[in-house]
Amino acid sequence: MGSAEEPDAELVMLSRKLLRGISDPVSIAKVIKAIKAVNSGGSFGDKELYNALLCSDSPKHHAEALEVARRNIDQFWGRLWLSKMYFNGVGTERDVMAAFHTLYSDNPIIKHKSGAEL
Repeated sequence: MGSAEEPDAELVMLSRKLLRGISDPVSIAKVIKAIKAVNSGGSFGDKELYNALLCSDSPKHHAEALEVARRNIDQFWGRLWLSKMYFNGVGTERDVMAAFHTLYSDNPIIKHKSGAEL
């Protein structure tokens, strides 16, 4: 189709390698670019972008991963990974209380049906 949003085959291949755990540090920026390019097309999603951002050693990419997790807090994976980021201090200051609050507070998936809360 050749639209501007479609990455070339090399970038798609690199992103697939990264998401399978096969990457080299030089290609991470290209992979992130490729995932962002196809993210709107439905081929990849925020989970893949989040994983690629965390493969980088860049604090800028970690901060962006934090925003991706915040944007997806209504999804279980977004809430869980945001909690892990707070707990481990990745992309933000380490805050154990924020980690537990994020994971359990107002979470319809984890909240007990009898009303028990954190």
